[in-house]
Amino acid sequence: MTIKNITYRYRNDFKAVFQCDKCGYEYEAWGYSDANYYDNVLPNAICPKCGLNAQGETEEQLKARTGRFYCI
Repeated sequence: MTIKNITYRYRNDFKAVFQCDKCGYEYEAWGYSDANYYDNVLPNAICPKCGLNAQGETEEQLKARTGRFYCI
């Protein structure tokens, strides 16, 4: 998942248009600007349309690898 553009920002909270790395699906959601968000949440976020993260893993594969599930 990548950030296409930020539409609103207040301190570390922001609202942005996110784009899936695999299928190109775009949607608007909230985020929090810190190192954990950019290093862990965004690369592992599951696309609501295709169901894959940036590495091409499904939700089940991601849970098996990390023990966590990330959604935006």
